[in-house]
Amino acid sequence: TETAGAPAPLPLTLRVATPYSGAILDSTRIMVVPEGTTQIQAYAGARWSDRAPALLRDRLVDVLRERNGFRDVAGARNNARADLELRSELLAYQVEHPAGRPTVHIVLQASLVALDSNRIQAGRRFEVSRVARDRRMPEVVDAFGAASGELAGQVAEWARSEAGRLRPSG
Repeated sequence: TETAGAPAPLPLTLRVATPYSGAILDSTRIMVVPEGTTQIQAYAGARWSDRAPALLRDRLVDVLRERNGFRDVAGARNNARADLELRSELLAYQVEHPAGRPTVHIVLQASLVALDSNRIQAGRRFEVSRVARDRRMPEVVDAFGAASGELAGQVAEWARSEAGRLRPSG
């Protein structure tokens, strides 16, 4: 959370693109790598309210807005002019079972792109794991929420830091 002495937002606008992902993760299905296997599968009867990349994009937008690091933060559907765009690839968004414990694992490769030149200004890989309290679906979903919140916070800090090194255009 920000304090009263926090720096003012950067005079830049940031648009957050929906992360690209392969077909397995670009789904409303909750994915799991069952114990003793290496094959990703879907939890039977469990679905997200939206596709996983869209859920993560919405979390990123929310956290970036909360952190107040930019003059404005827009979602992917907002076609207003922006200075920068956060583009990313969702490489993992699943439950794994290291040491037999259900663990949410999220991996995001992010790039900060200057839209006036379409050049990548910075890039970084983010990886977060969070152990679920137990195997029941509500606890697994809670672990996804905690892990995606932690990852979004790391992305927000990084994006502000990297954008602060750039000169605003116009």
